[in-house]
Amino acid sequence: MQRGLTAEDMEDMVVRMSGVEYVLHHAHEVPPSADSTAHSLYVILKQVRTYRPSSTPQLTPDRYYYVLDGVAYEVPSVHAVLSERLMRLGWLLNSAFEGLAAAASAEQKANEGEGALQPHVK
Repeated sequence: MQRGLTAEDMEDMVVRMSGVEYVLHHAHEVPPSADSTAHSLYVILKQVRTYRPSSTPQLTPDRYYYVLDGVAYEVPSVHAVLSERLMRLGWLLNSAFEGLAAAASAEQKANEGEGALQPHVK
């Protein structure tokens, strides 16, 4: 922080800067109670600020992070979440089809055994 500057001066200075900045997007704190310990959740936005003298600065969100009880995590992208879920869905469908194929094969073998010619005993 610059010495001798007021909050308004600092805000004017930040607006004219370009680069990466981190902004506290959301904060939620739960104080400790008799039944549980304190918990905290902070959502931090990493954004790129581009200063343009003739207009307002352009802010481009880059990534989101969340800090849960003091441990920082990167929020996955929508692409990563959908990709993972589709891969899991494919794996589950493949397992289901393999199970159906095995059941159909076992049923077919059982039906073939019943229809086969059995020696007649007198």
